[in-house]
Amino acid sequence: MNDVVDEGETVTGLSRPQVQIVQTSLDILSFVATHFLEILQQIAVPVTAGWIILYFSLSAYLSELLQFIQRPGDRSASLVLGAFTAGLLLSLLFNAVAVIGIARFAMGDRPSGYIRLGRPEWRFFAASLRFLLVSVGLIAVYLVGLLGISALNAGADVRILLGASIAIAFLYLGVRVGSLMAPVTVAEKGAILRRAWRLSRLSQWYVAAVFAILAVPLFLIEIGGEFVLRLTGSNFVNVPNDTLAERAVIFRRMLPEFLLVQMIAYVMAVVLFTVGSVYVYRKLAARPSA
Repeated sequence: MNDVVDEGETVTGLSRPQVQIVQTSLDILSFVATHFLEILQQIAVPVTAGWIILYFSLSAYLSELLQFIQRPGDRSASLVLGAFTAGLLLSLLFNAVAVIGIARFAMGDRPSGYIRLGRPEWRFFAASLRFLLVSVGLIAVYLVGLLGISALNAGADVRILLGASIAIAFLYLGVRVGSLMAPVTVAEKGAILRRAWRLSRLSQWYVAAVFAILAVPLFLIEIGGEFVLRLTGSNFVNVPNDTLAERAVIFRRMLPEFLLVQMIAYVMAVVLFTVGSVYVYRKLAARPSA
């Protein structure tokens, strides 16, 4: 947490860095509480469009999956993969529109429209794809590691160690790069991922601590959503059926309410984390070494 800046004042060798972490988190929560309805108005269109696209792509995916289970074939597998990929890409695009809209708002730009799809949105979309590609690489490493462990007949402790290592790598990547992508896209030019990596050096614990605090209300919202799904009898995890086909049928039936709960959690997460990203960026970018 060296050289973290507090409102433009360079602070070196903080004796109580936890005070700064808590203060930054409170500032973020205060901003979100004050401007939440305005932010929600700005992102309503892309979030709703993304939800609709995700619903239809997942519904098509589940339908094709059922057909593939009943009549396995290359064509069914290709359609399943195509539906999933198309939904993922379109969802990422609308996510880029929402995230950049929030980042602009938090940085003082109050857009007149409800949706923008300009250069910053496309830059963030492209950076998100590169970030996703790195994440897929980590998953591939995990899968190859599992195959190696199986071939060597290694114990369960080795599997746990491998899984923990990949999880830590994901978290580290999110702190070093993902946490600063949005404000870097809006405020600067050039390579987004490289600049985010450079900004977060020496301050990863500060960034991680702030986002950990912001994750607490999101965790509570997720618990509340799970509770609502249980009350409505839509809990997918505890269905008594075991076959993949039966689970796919149940999941398709409960898809609207499941995605609605997830959309509420997503909105809270994207607002909190993007505003938090802007606040953290301002502090890190003001360092003399930035």
